[in-house]
Order: sequence, then C-alpha cells, then structure tokens
Amino acid sequence: MKKPVKTVLISLVAAAAITCAADSPRDIAATRALVKEHARSAVAVEVRFKAPEGDESTGFNIPYMCPNCNRTHYNSLSDYVGDDKPLVMAGYVVGPDRVMVQDLTVRSNFVDSVVIEFDGRRYKAAPVRRYPEQAAVELKAERPIEGAKPLAFTGGNVSAEEAKFFFHAKEDGLFVSGLLPGSALKFRHYAGIGKDLAPMPANVIVLDAKNRPVSLSFTSPVVLGEKGFTAPKTWKGEEPFAFDARLDAMQKKVNASLVPVYVHREEEKRSSGRSRFSIRIRGEDDGKGLDIDVVGYALPNGELLVPLNLDASMTAEIDKLEAVMPDGKRMPLEYVGAFDKYALAVVRFPDGKHPAGVVPMKLYSGKVEDLMLRKLYTLSVRSMDGVLSGELLQERALKFETVRGGETVPDVRLNAQNGRLPFAVTEDGEFVMGKCNRRTGKEWSRDTVVSSTSLATLLGDRKFNPEYAIRKGKDRIRVAWIGVETQPMTADLAREKKSAGFLKAFRTEGALVGRVFAGSPAEKAGIRPGDVLLYARRDGENERIALEASSRFGGSFDLSELIDRLEGSRLEIFDADDFAPWPDVEKGVNEVFTRFGIGTTVEVGYVSDGQKKEVKLTLAQTPVHFRNAKRFKSKTLGAAFADLTFEVRGFFKLEDDAPGVVVSKVKPGDPAAVAGLRPLEIVTHVDDKPVADVKALREAVNGKTEFNLSVRRLAATRIVRVKMQSDNRD
Repeated sequence: MKKPVKTVLISLVAAAAITCAADSPRDIAATRALVKEHARSAVAVEVRFKAPEGDESTGFNIPYMCPNCNRTHYNSLSDYVGDDKPLVMAGYVVGPDRVMVQDLTVRSNFVDSVVIEFDGRRYKAAPVRRYPEQAAVELKAERPIEGAKPLAFTGGNVSAEEAKFFFHAKEDGLFVSGLLPGSALKFRHYAGIGKDLAPMPANVIVLDAKNRPVSLSFTSPVVLGEKGFTAPKTWKGEEPFAFDARLDAMQKKVNASLVPVYVHREEEKRSSGRSRFSIRIRGEDDGKGLDIDVVGYALPNGELLVPLNLDASMTAEIDKLEAVMPDGKRMPLEYVGAFDKYALAVVRFPDGKHPAGVVPMKLYSGKVEDLMLRKLYTLSVRSMDGVLSGELLQERALKFETVRGGETVPDVRLNAQNGRLPFAVTEDGEFVMGKCNRRTGKEWSRDTVVSSTSLATLLGDRKFNPEYAIRKGKDRIRVAWIGVETQPMTADLAREKKSAGFLKAFRTEGALVGRVFAGSPAEKAGIRPGDVLLYARRDGENERIALEASSRFGGSFDLSELIDRLEGSRLEIFDADDFAPWPDVEKGVNEVFTRFGIGTTVEVGYVSDGQKKEVKLTLAQTPVHFRNAKRFKSKTLGAAFADLTFEVRGFFKLEDDAPGVVVSKVKPGDPAAVAGLRPLEIVTHVDDKPVADVKALREAVNGKTEFNLSVRRLAATRIVRVKMQSDNRD
C-alpha cells in the first residue's frame, strides 16, 4: 500500500518550487502556501476489481486518464485480479463524507471494493452519483473523513484562460503543474467544430485568479474562449447504475450487428509452420480438419464481413461456413471473396437476407473532426463456440492520431489480443474504426487500423483476390511465380553482384536468381541468372513488397549423410513432405507473388550487372511441384512415393524424360524398410521395366509378392529385393 497522501504532499512541495523556479520568490512562496492550504483536501482512492464472468473477462482492460502524460492508460483486469493489486488515484474531498474521483467508465460489477485513505485511516466507500460530462464519480464514505478539509468552491464559471493554477494530482500525491494562464496555453484549432481546444492536466483543482477553487477537472481538453469550469454542485449527474444500464443497452445494440461465424477447414498434409493470427482453433488437428471461430459484422443484403486471417492455401481448404444463432442453431453461409490487402472476407446467407434480430451495421460517414468531444464506445469481442464475449467501454474522442495511409482517426484503445475483433462506434452504433491484419507480402502486418471511410471504399470497390477462394482437390494448391529459382543473398554475393547499396536502399535481403525456366514470364521479361530481385508491386500502385529468398532446409547439407542417418526412430519420423532438401516452391518470393494472385500484372525491381532495373510482367501458375504432385501410398509396402517434379529433377540433376518416382516416406518394420528402401531415393524400374510415374509404379507392383526395384541414390544405383507377406494390393 502506498504512503498516506498527506505525507507525500509535504514531500512534493520542493518539486512544486522547482517547477516555478523561473518565477519570483513571492510566487514560490505563494505556491507553497497553496499546496499547504489544499493538502488536506486530497485523498487516496483505492479501487480493487473482480472478474464477475470468470476467466473470459480477464482480457478486459481498465482505462485510466494518467495525470502525468495526459493520456489514457489501459491495464488488464487480469493484472489487477491475478496480482491482487488495486488502482490508486487521487480524489478530492467535497463534503464531510464525500469525495469526487475520476470515473473509470467500467460497469459496477467489475468493481470489488472502493476504499478512501487519509492520514493513515481507511474508509469504505461506494459511488452515489456519476457525472458523465465531467467523467467524474462522487463517492460516499462510510463515515466522515476525519481531519479532511472539503474544498469550498466559489460557484463561479471561468474559462481556461482565466484559471490561474491547475493543481495536478498524481497517483501518489499532488503537485503544482506550473501551467500559467493566457498565452502559455497550447491549443489546436479544429475546423470541423470551429473551436480551439487546449490540453489540460487530468485530475486537477481549478483555481481562479484569486487562487480560489472553482471546479475540478478529470478530463482533457477544454474549449478556449468559453466558460466551462463550474462548481461540482452544478453538474448534471445520474444514478450510479444508470451508466450500467446505458452500457447494457448500447452493447445490446452493437451485438445485434455481430454474428459468430464457424469455419471448418479440411487441412491437408502440407508444409508445416504456417502462422494463424487472430483465430481460435478448437481441439487438436486430428487430420479431420480444424474449426475456427470468428466474429462477423452484419452488412446489407445478408452479407457478413469477417476477419479471415488465412493465406490462399488455407482459404482453399475451407469446407464449411456457418453462422451461429443466439439459440445455438447453425445456418449455412456462402463464401463471396477475400480482399487483396486486408485479412477480411465477405460471406453471405444463401437467401440474401439476415435472420431475424440481425441488424446491418452502419458506417460513420461524417467528418472525423466532428467526433471531437463526442462519446465513443469501444468493444473487443470474440466468439467462443458460437457465443459472443466482450465488454463495452465508454470513451471520449479527446485526441486524434494519424494512421497508415495518412488517415486521421480518434486516439482510442482497440484491443486485438487473443483473437478479438476490436472496433469503435458512435452513440448511434455507427462503425467509426476497427483493427484487422493486413497482407504485406509473405508477412502479416498485425493490428492495422481501418477507418469507416476506408471500409466503405473497400466494400464499395469489392476488389476480391481470386486466389483467396475455396477450392477442391488438386486445385487447392495454387502458387504464382515468375519462373525463377532463387537463393538467399550473402554479404559476399551482394558485393560480387554490385547490389549491396540497392538492398540497403530498398530494405530487403534480396533473392539471387540461380535459374530461369524456359518460356517463363521472367525469361520473356529479360531476367537472367545472377540478377538480384529486390521488390514487387502491383501494377499502378506505389507500395513495394520486399522479395527475399528462403533457405532450403535451413542451409546446405549432405544428402548422402542424411540418408545414411535415417535409421530406426529417425526413419520413422522422417517425411519428405515436411523435410525436403530441394527448394520449396511455395516459399520465398513465390509467397509474395501468390498473395498478388495468378494473372496479376506486377512490376519487379531487380539489379542486373550493377544496374537497378524494373520490369512489368504477368504472374503465372507454377507447374506441378512436389507439394501437389501425385502420390502413391502403399500400406502393404509401408512406403509412400511421389512423381518427379521439375524442382526434384533439378535437385537430383535428372533429365526431363528420365524415369522414376521419389520415395517420400518409409515405415520401419514394413517390407520396404526391411528391403532397405530409404526416403529421398529414386525408384527407376520394377523388374527391369522403367517406371514413369506413381501410377505406373502402382500397376507394376500390385498383386505381386516378390519383385525387384532399381533404386538410384545420388549417382549410385542398386537393386532392392522386396518380399511381401501377402498379396500386394493397394
């Protein structure tokens, strides 16, 4: 527990004197006198919190206007509850048993207890009145506060220019802020409301020119040129629980525009390590699919806007979309499309109509400056098994900030943690701003602010990326490319290729072109082996996305040594689908190109012979590659095989017409393993007959109990005799 306020006040008189050091000794003396006079009018108020709705509420944040930096700070409810610590702030005595304190704008059921401390004595207290316009709460102590001196307000009405001093309350005491009247005030003119607004310290006593208390100020800013500071007895208050009722009504209104959405995705056996941001996955991935809970905004015409933070490959695997109704029933949804730059998708009810009780959310269309001083409500909500959870907070648009794209938006807290959908609305329930993830090349830009204006443009243009579509079968794995194979750059390579300065200028590690495929967009555009790729951007747009190569298998390694070590348990866990030494076609620069989409025209910047160049080309679809190659999984053999694709042939230096299939997995103890077959070897013949692909291999071994496999391992070839225990039919 912090020291009693009186003790701290006395210790801070010196700090007040330092603040006013530029003034005359008379001013310093006057300052000390003011501190001494009002020292017994300030008390410490200790608020403890609880989580009434269990663990789900612990993600809720408590807002508090900091008197030091004049910004709203947010502390997690879980910190207060879990650490059993209170929020301590300054309060002002306005009656024998009455204290005025900053309103934290949270529902009453989040407050566990309120205690007033003064001169080492503690008094239980409870709110008896709330003052929404002043952001203040009046507390009633269980008994008169002994030794406290209630502030005697003059009853006058003064402006910011007329106020001489502001006493600045800290969490642990009181000091004079040193703010002088008149020309010393900093202000901004807001054309939208035609007023000058000056920032003021939070939690202060307002004095007139004669150093008499006029009012209390718990918020910022104030309007210059207008009377605004009046005694608390003139404030318009309301019953404490009227605020709760207003929040409940507002939350009900907002929730009517929110719909829990259930996404079922059939995840196929593919590359590992793909990130899933801001989604909640229920249960374990047992190979039967993944369930994802998201929250959708209701749009007109039976549509929903949902944050679907999936890449193109993961979107392709969506099998089912459903809306969860309040009664728990599920209604099917149709997928419309996903936006190119934002991780947002549009889905709709099949009949084009929202079910009863669902109300489309309106977008705020006024000027952003018109929101100055208006009440806003922020909500961070998520769906848990189809049930919405999240708490509404009331704030005021006191400040603005500039976000990506140069837009100005209210400076309010939007909590996007733990997969929450965060947004702010007006008192009329109009969407003002929200947060979502943004697609930036192969990375996600998290928590990007999207204003109502941007969202309206996005929904109006409806420019969906055709690559972010639900697909079936082989069509699920679609990768865009320009037809090059790349490798990571090093400092030595950068110097050799005269590209170091360009890499630094465009903030990229770059990608060295090692191979250009015949007939590819890159070859037609004039890109050659030895060139260094820098960036790509959509034709007609300015935003560049860095092109960087991914390392194969984390670096170079000896394939022969790897195969030799694949014995016993190591052999059991090895799977070439996840652990292949050849370049992964889906990674590196192709991740960026795939986000643009097959058929998109892009401009690629690169360095060739020490010169920076830029070329325009159209992205093509990659040929069949190892990730989507045809497979043959033989349970009787205990092995899996894949067709030889272009990157696998390139790695093994095989001709385009050379026969064979690659061994992708071998199960210990089964006939293939007993015979000595190993992953990453090439099966070229069955009983001296060439094998062109996995279909030919399956036909060649089906029904046989014994057969020979011609196996190539790097440059060496051997014969493997396979003996089956029963008829081999797969």
